[in-house]
Amino acid sequence: MSVWGQISNRLAHMRMRTRTQDVNELLEHEDLTESTHRLPTPLQDQIGAVFLVDDAVVGLELFRASDLFAASMRRLTMGYGLDAMTGNSSARTSWNDETIESVLLPINRCEFLTKNSPGLGSEVHVMTEGLVGHGLAVGDTIVHFAAMPRM
Repeated sequence: MSVWGQISNRLAHMRMRTRTQDVNELLEHEDLTESTHRLPTPLQDQIGAVFLVDDAVVGLELFRASDLFAASMRRLTMGYGLDAMTGNSSARTSWNDETIESVLLPINRCEFLTKNSPGLGSEVHVMTEGLVGHGLAVGDTIVHFAAMPRM
């Protein structure tokens, strides 16, 4: 299904109508914005987060610098929150320290596939038995990396 088809389905699920099917209107849904305004401020030097829905790991987001993460945290949380509200989460794994460790450690040990990016930098991709991830690298530095459990 196309990205636009997914957006249309989510809008329909939430009984929202928009003239242009703009994803920003979806992300500004009252239920979602009310929840994200109560989020704590990122910790000093925090560069990422593991996102959970119903005690299940649904995603990991890591950034090169804390200011990049702080600028992105609300929007990321809204995206994961939208998945939780519409039941489109791919969560399969129950949360505990061992689970998070089992997701993070293989990333550090696996090979990254690098591809040219249409813009600045290059795309990085990784796939392990338990997760799939992608990111953006500039030079030798990964600026943003996201991963989620494999379905």
